Amino acid sequence: MNDETSVMTLESVKTMEGAIARDRERLTAELEEITRQEEQLAARRHDIQGMMDKVEALEAVLEGRVSVDGVQKSRAGKASTKPRAKPGKKRGEILDLVRQHEAGLSRGELIDMLGVRGNKSGEQSVSNALSAMKKAGNLDARDGRYFAVGE
Repeated sequence: MNDETSVMTLESVKTMEGAIARDRERLTAELEEITRQEEQLAARRHDIQGMMDKVEALEAVLEGRVSVDGVQKSRAGKASTKPRAKPGKKRGEILDLVRQHEAGLSRGELIDMLGVRGNKSGEQSVSNALSAMKKAGNLDARDGRYFAVGE
């Protein structure tokens, strides 16, 4: 190996190092630009969602589903006076059903037994009750099934 070959190799390495550094700078700048654009898009999405919420609220008022003061109306156009279930009623029903089934019950089975399948808020109510009862120690969950605790 002569000195000329060694110098060329050193020069080649330095050239590659320079190219790598330039690529790194270029790519870093591109990533920073993309991040800036994402932040702008997220802010724009938030603004548009706020406008959509206002449009939907206005539509609800115009269609008579909600009064101007925000009170939900029944189909007859009157303020809803339907009594709400007592707090904890759903939990009692769930606990009674789970106690009746030694093999436990799945969320779906409970939804069917309570007759709320297809009712989004009813299904959510069951899910909320199950979570609260599990957290409170009234139910235990194993393999997607709920069991009464201490029974």
